[in-house]
Amino acid sequence: LIDGGNISGATSSTLTISNVQAGDQAPNYNVVVTSLSGGCAQYNSSNVSLSVNPTPVVNPVTDQTFCNGTSVSIPFAGVATTYNWTSDNTSIGLGATSGTTSNNLSFTATNTGNAPTVANITVTPTYTSGGTTCTGSSITFTITVKPTANVNTVDNQIVCNSANTTAINFTNPETGGT
Repeated sequence: LIDGGNISGATSSTLTISNVQAGDQAPNYNVVVTSLSGGCAQYNSSNVSLSVNPTPVVNPVTDQTFCNGTSVSIPFAGVATTYNWTSDNTSIGLGATSGTTSNNLSFTATNTGNAPTVANITVTPTYTSGGTTCTGSSITFTITVKPTANVNTVDNQIVCNSANTTAINFTNPETGGT
């Protein structure tokens, strides 16, 4: 459609604009109706507006690693009014398998085990305006939560002056810990 454009042969009482783009947005659209028999008066419709919501986008998030007990805040940026997220592992401290936020994902990282715990997070942006919600493409990243470092208990030793101690073996129950 162009300003002043004609739709030849149009006989429908509705107008549908296909594949709407941001450039189609206009504060005033109207229709001029003329008689098919020619020579009769024209009728101008009232003005209507067309608003076009942007395509929602969420910027990529790099994979994240945190220690047990860390306060976590992962910001989301892009073009969206909300970000819907899902997680495949609530044991990292999220407490839910899904949620909605306007700007970031906040929680306390949790890992009570002996090995790192990984969750796959998927974020989908949405943009809502004028009662219409548009959904953009999702991104995925991982959150790894490392367990608290530990050392197994060792026995006390009592030795004489100038004597050697018995070898003390420190062990770590954490998988991959040193």
